[in-house]
Amino acid sequence: MNYGYNINSVPLDGTSMHIYMRLASVQKEENKRIIELLDFENNLIDEIRKKELEFFILKYLIDQFKNINSENELKEYLVINNVPTVPLIVKKHFSIA
Repeated sequence: MNYGYNINSVPLDGTSMHIYMRLASVQKEENKRIIELLDFENNLIDEIRKKELEFFILKYLIDQFKNINSENELKEYLVINNVPTVPLIVKKHFSIA
């Protein structure tokens, strides 16, 4: 499950998002389960898939979305979490290395 952030004052330059992210966990077993849940060729019961995906979305995404409501909050998140996929145009905008 991919999601991301756009910065209104920065041109997209042909991309759909400035910051691309993916539903994931730093815990190896959780991350493995998320990948299994997102593989629709996997024969999982729909209700189980839905329930478990909802759990991980609530656990990892909702709090993040609640805490990032401005450019400054996005910059802080990117710096604190050392997000490796920040495009150069965004790094320049935020003055981060």
